[in-house]
Amino acid sequence: MLVRKLACSLPCVLLMLASSCSVNQVPNRHSELVPYQRYALKADLWLLQAQLDSGLLPYFYLPSTEHSPDNDYLLAQMVTAERFLRLSKKQTRFEAASQALIENLASPMADRPLPYQKVRPTLRTLGEQAAWLRLQLLLPSNESRSKQIEKDAEALRNSFHPTLGFPSLNDQAGDGALFMQRYFTGHAALALLRHSEATGSGKSDETASAVLNWLDQRYPSDEKDNFHPTHAPWHAFAIAEQYRIQGASLHLDTLFSVCDELMSLQVDRDFPGRFFNPANPSFGRPNIVRDALSTIAIMDALVIAVAVNDHRRQKHYRKAIRLSLNNLRAHQYDYGLVGAFDQPRRAIGALRFRYDEERIRLDGVVYGATAFERAAELMRKGIL
Repeated sequence: MLVRKLACSLPCVLLMLASSCSVNQVPNRHSELVPYQRYALKADLWLLQAQLDSGLLPYFYLPSTEHSPDNDYLLAQMVTAERFLRLSKKQTRFEAASQALIENLASPMADRPLPYQKVRPTLRTLGEQAAWLRLQLLLPSNESRSKQIEKDAEALRNSFHPTLGFPSLNDQAGDGALFMQRYFTGHAALALLRHSEATGSGKSDETASAVLNWLDQRYPSDEKDNFHPTHAPWHAFAIAEQYRIQGASLHLDTLFSVCDELMSLQVDRDFPGRFFNPANPSFGRPNIVRDALSTIAIMDALVIAVAVNDHRRQKHYRKAIRLSLNNLRAHQYDYGLVGAFDQPRRAIGALRFRYDEERIRLDGVVYGATAFERAAELMRKGIL
């Protein structure tokens, strides 16, 4: 009953939010960005209060029963740690949470609490290797950590094959899981670009460029069958990072193409900001992780469209972002939407994983907070 009530209320919430700020009107920058800063803060504070004694956070959480199912995803813990680290540089209240989570993640895999041991006692996926490298680059530098960072970056570089690409698991060259291989490849390219920027490593820069070339050759963006909304954001993030660092990228056409395809998914009149087209059931059911990541990817594309004076795309990207922000906000638990829960404050700030479910997924909250924060930043700069 609770889930049905929430699902039925969502279109109305979307319409109310959309009507409060037309996608075509020129907004009052300051008055508009402040709410998005608050939305981001609410999501971040939910993450803070959800942290367990172990330092980890629940991957799924059911606010009606305060139950956390016995499953997890190490990559979600890593992206949460990355967010905590960034927040702790400006807000001291996130320092202890950041430290506790990173200490857990840094412990030997065999010492990890279940369910990690049940799934994979020693191995890390390519995505986890990449996320761990990105995370280490944010930590205070010392001799020991610098050596470990170089070792991890070298291992990531060496695992890339110019023809086969990356394996999806670090000990399985030529792994057959092509879907996950392609998904994690965007993560790896992003990590190598960050490593190159932080350390001046020409080798990481060269490998990252080779990785992006491999993606374009293996999955040409002008062939629509190659598009998938799960892969698109991380590929876009890596291209946008290359452009940010170097001021140029050979792959801007690919970035714009995948973001144009993401926008084409916003076809549902009841949920206009959602990245889901029922005509493409192979893309899977809609969810808040996809929506938030797609929103951030289009924000990256908007910044570059402004830089290269692509006015047509600027207009389209701004409209898509406005719609998607309304969608994200409509999924966020807030006062008035949580009254049926025994402990309503345990839900406030989090984003529902799907519009017709009550459950919360960790990385959906992290990416939702990031999207709200980025929106406020782009509004402040006059880009959005």
